[in-house]
Amino acid sequence: TFGFVGVLVLIGYLVLIDLGINAGRVHAGVRVDGIDVGGLTLAEALATLEVAGQDLRGQEVIPTAEGFDCRFTPREVGWGPQPFDTVQIAMRVGRDDAPFGALADRVRAYLSGIEVEWAGKPNRLKVGRLLDRCEQQAAGLGAVIDRRALRAEIGRALASPTRRTFEIPLTE
Repeated sequence: TFGFVGVLVLIGYLVLIDLGINAGRVHAGVRVDGIDVGGLTLAEALATLEVAGQDLRGQEVIPTAEGFDCRFTPREVGWGPQPFDTVQIAMRVGRDDAPFGALADRVRAYLSGIEVEWAGKPNRLKVGRLLDRCEQQAAGLGAVIDRRALRAEIGRALASPTRRTFEIPLTE
């Protein structure tokens, strides 16, 4: 029993050390779209993401299919990165679902890292107009787009902008 108690004391000690090191900071191993924000204070992470976010607004997203594509920029569908909301999500890693969920997140962040997606949603009406444009292109080639699946793919591409090109889902 002494060995078991010793292990519990050691784990408790390591958790306290971790709490002290990460107090007021994003936990080590947390990234947003590949940008390492681990160990940064809220203000530092916010400044880092504000700079990165400026670049994302104008980067093209390229859904493609045989013979056509429906390129667009996040700005065209009303999406812009939300650095403050995204930092808030990153700050919650290792703090939510205490004690076991928080501990599991911390361990996972240290061992393999945790990727946080950008906060924010595109404007539904503007996405609808984009889908209409894509459908017109597809119809000109005798293809039919799966609107629901394409809308979901667009949302995923915006939330994780490292995935800027994807296949347009077509129906049979």
